[in-house]
Amino acid sequence: MTFSWYDLNYQVVKTYSQPNPMDPTALFADFFAFGDSVYWIRSVTDTPTGITDISLYTASVSNVSPARLAGSISPTMTIVDVNARSILLLDNSKLYRVPLPLGLGNQPPELLTALSNGSYFPPATEDTKGVYWLDTDGTLYICSNPLSCGTSKKVLANGQSQFGFIYQDASALYWATSTPSQVLRLAK
Repeated sequence: MTFSWYDLNYQVVKTYSQPNPMDPTALFADFFAFGDSVYWIRSVTDTPTGITDISLYTASVSNVSPARLAGSISPTMTIVDVNARSILLLDNSKLYRVPLPLGLGNQPPELLTALSNGSYFPPATEDTKGVYWLDTDGTLYICSNPLSCGTSKKVLANGQSQFGFIYQDASALYWATSTPSQVLRLAK
C-alpha cells in the first residue's frame, strides 16, 4: 500500500508506503481523503495467537508516519464520512464517531446513536453545530452534543425517500432523494 501526495503541477510532494506490503496478515479498507490527510482501517492478525487488531489510522502530507486514531474497531465497521471535526463510522445499525485531529488512541469509537431500522450506509456529516445524519426511516437529524445523541437528537426533516450522501457548506445541508428524484437544501 502506497499513498502519494501531489502538488498542483502533478509533482509528488510526499509518499508513504506500508513497511511490508507483502504481509499477508495486514488488510486495508475504507480509504478516505480529506484535506491533506488520508484515513483507513487496518486489520492485522497475529498468526500464533489468532488475535486480530483492527484500528483506524491516518497519515498526512505533514506527517506521513501513520497515527492510530481509534482501536477496537469491529470487523464490520465502515467509514461513512470524514470532515473537519470527526470521522463517522457505521457498524450493525449504529453510528459511531472519532474526534479529529487527535482521535482516541487505542480507545474504541464513541457511539452516537442506533439507527431506526436495519443496517445500511447512512449519509452523515458534522460541523461546529453538530452531527447530521439521514436515518433509515427517512428522517434527517442533528445532534448538537455527540456524547448524548441517543437522547438529544433533533428532527430537521422527515418523510425523505431513498437518499445518497449529505453534503454541506457554510450555510446549508444538501442531499438527494430518489422518489421523486431531487436535490434538497436546508439552511443551517
